[in-house]
Amino acid sequence: MIRFHLPMIRSTCRRDYSGLLEVVAIPSLYFGYVVTTHRENCITISRKYISNSGGIFMNYVVVDSYDNHYHMNNCIWYPKWSYIEHWNHIQAGDKLHIQCYGHRNRIVDLYPNIVNIGRPDAQKYDGKDVNIML
Repeated sequence: MIRFHLPMIRSTCRRDYSGLLEVVAIPSLYFGYVVTTHRENCITISRKYISNSGGIFMNYVVVDSYDNHYHMNNCIWYPKWSYIEHWNHIQAGDKLHIQCYGHRNRIVDLYPNIVNIGRPDAQKYDGKDVNIML
């Protein structure tokens, strides 16, 4: 006769929901952060530079005339993957209409992220900017 030990059977049938936090909750919180902090500004570029965070990631940064720093990196929520090329075309003194999200937090080294760039004097066509991206 075969005997089953109930504690062993219960432990193998237990469900583990720890992956649910990583797959659903964390991206949902980040998406909420992106949507609630989204804003538009007109800025004048004073300088730009590349920062190296931790020796691993290259961050392309522009600084406006009020000494606010903005990252220009690719973002999964705004599927545009050519920010490095746009960063290369920006010069000091350029006036830009930007859309960005995020807040500056010095403790955890967070910067606002630029997700869309346009010229403030862009021609309008059906109410939309003709050259919304540089």
